[in-house]
Amino acid sequence: MAEITQVIPDYTGTPPNRFDQLEDEFSDNADFFAAYFATVPTDYNAFATQANAVAVEVNANATLATGAAASSAAAANFEGLWSTLTGEGLSGISVQHDGALWRLVNYLADITASEPSGTNADWVYVSGTRWSTLTASATIAANASYIIVATAGVTELTQPTWEVDDFVVIKNSIDSTQIVRFLNPSNTIKGDIGTISSGDDLIIPAGDTVHLVARSASLLETA
Repeated sequence: MAEITQVIPDYTGTPPNRFDQLEDEFSDNADFFAAYFATVPTDYNAFATQANAVAVEVNANATLATGAAASSAAAANFEGLWSTLTGEGLSGISVQHDGALWRLVNYLADITASEPSGTNADWVYVSGTRWSTLTASATIAANASYIIVATAGVTELTQPTWEVDDFVVIKNSIDSTQIVRFLNPSNTIKGDIGTISSGDDLIIPAGDTVHLVARSASLLETA
């Protein structure tokens, strides 16, 4: 935890007083006070910087605590692998699916009819890797990770609707024999080695992984 060590120093001189002090004494005291006062803004700014650092850590810890509480609550109602469950699903239970822990937020008469995913409103993601495997062309979801096994032909991925700070991770498996084509009809994609303009698709060879972050609804950056 960051510490606040900056202390505003007390004024140790005699305050200037033109009514009770001789002219030379008043002048010396006024000069000393002015020199002290000139340092006060710097001291206050240093104090504020340290206080802000503490506030950032407090907020981060609060976020971690919230996540831990959610994970604990989900673990307490854990039902096992979603793929092994049948029958009704009660709101509040949690399941494991696609390498992640999911919590059910809606009652389901048939749990097999509602697969946990980032685009299924019946479920909320709790924790885990969230890697999903695709073997054919598909529309992908934001804030998810995909492993693509492209052996039956070129796999084409249609982008989600982006909001600022959304991300997606796409890995074309080393087992793939085909490229993955990230369709790009309207976005600019910026990376370390250059920029892909709207209308040009992003090609991902076998074995490569691409991390994309949305800086706006039409601007993506590799991360």
